[in-house]
Amino acid sequence: MARTTSKHHELKEDKFITSIFKAYDYVKANPNKILTYIAGIAVVAIIVIVVINIAKTSKKEAITIFGDAYMHYENKEYEKAIEEFQKLTNKYSSTNEHKLAFFYLGNLYLRANELDKAVEYFEKAASLLKSDDLKGTSLYAIAKIYKSKGNEEQYYTQLEKIIKKVPDYFHTPNILLELGEHYQKNGNLEQAKNFYKKVIDDYDWSGVLYKAKNKLNEIE
Repeated sequence: MARTTSKHHELKEDKFITSIFKAYDYVKANPNKILTYIAGIAVVAIIVIVVINIAKTSKKEAITIFGDAYMHYENKEYEKAIEEFQKLTNKYSSTNEHKLAFFYLGNLYLRANELDKAVEYFEKAASLLKSDDLKGTSLYAIAKIYKSKGNEEQYYTQLEKIIKKVPDYFHTPNILLELGEHYQKNGNLEQAKNFYKKVIDDYDWSGVLYKAKNKLNEIE
C-alpha cells in the first residue's frame, strides 16, 4: 500500500516537473506572445482598479448628496430636497442612495399634491428597493393615491398587487382584512373567506387576527 502511494506521488511530481519544462520551452519559443499575454493581464488589472476606484468615489458622492437632500427634507426645505434627490436619480445607479431617492421623491411629490409624479417615483422605488417595508409602502402609497382620486377599482387592484408582491410587508394582514371586507360587502363571499383565512393561517401574530376570525364566522 505504501509503495502504491509513493508511486502515485512520483507520477504527480513527474507531471508537475514536465509541465514546468513545457511552460519554460513555450516562453523561450514564443516570447512575444507571453509579453502580450502579460500586458493583457496588466491592462485588465488596471481597468478593474479604475472601476473599483470610480465605484468608491461614486458611493462617497452619493452619500454626501443624500445627506444634503435628507437634511433639506427634515428641515422642510422641500424644493431643495427635490433638487438634491433628483441628482441621485440621474446618476449613481449602483448605489442604495440612488434607489432610496425615488422613494423620497415620491413622498415629496405626494406632499406637493403632484399625484402623477408621486405615482411615477413610487413605482420606480418599488421596482428598485429590496426592503419589503419600503417596497410595500411605495405600492401602498400608490393605492392611496388611486383612492384619493376616487378610483376604487384601481385601489383594490393595487392592494391585491401588494399582497402578491410583498407578502412580508408589515401592513399585509390589514390589507388582507380590507380586501376580505370589500369582497364580503360586494357579495363575493368565497373570495372574502379566502382573504380572512389568509390572515388566520399566515399572520396569526397580527393585531387583526381576531377581527378576521369574527368576519369569517359571520360568513360561515
